[in-house]
Amino acid sequence: MKSSKLAANPVILRKGISIIEVIMAVSVIAIMFAVLTPALIDNSKRTAQTGELIQASLMLNYFVRQVVGGNSLVLAKDNTPISWNYGALSSSALGLSTEKDLGNPNLYKVTVSNQGEITVLTASATQYQIDICFQRAGDETCINAKTLGPASTATGMGRVLPGIN
Repeated sequence: MKSSKLAANPVILRKGISIIEVIMAVSVIAIMFAVLTPALIDNSKRTAQTGELIQASLMLNYFVRQVVGGNSLVLAKDNTPISWNYGALSSSALGLSTEKDLGNPNLYKVTVSNQGEITVLTASATQYQIDICFQRAGDETCINAKTLGPASTATGMGRVLPGIN
């Protein structure tokens, strides 16, 4: 009796996975890639944009320090902004070295403009606006800051701001 049951229901021993299981697994992986790829691409673009803004902020910080320190090369006179176009910063007398990728100063355009004198009680200083621009996907993107510094003088070095420099 037992032998007839075994003959009717033979046990099949499998030594691997079927083609249907492989196709299902590949389909699941393909769907995961299709869902995750746009997110990864978007993240990569945002990382690049953040890097550009960080480098531009570092360049802005450099010029703010030059203004506050009274560097006559960056102290604009009234109604006469000082500008460095794209490609001009590394060859200027400012001493910026050419670096690779986003650290290259030639990728930036800088304008320093005199916004006039500000007086508080008995202290006065000149306000400067610094604009840093760079190219992003064919469009120009700019960041700016305002800071106080000494007025530009005929002798070059601006007057010292007590307590600042």
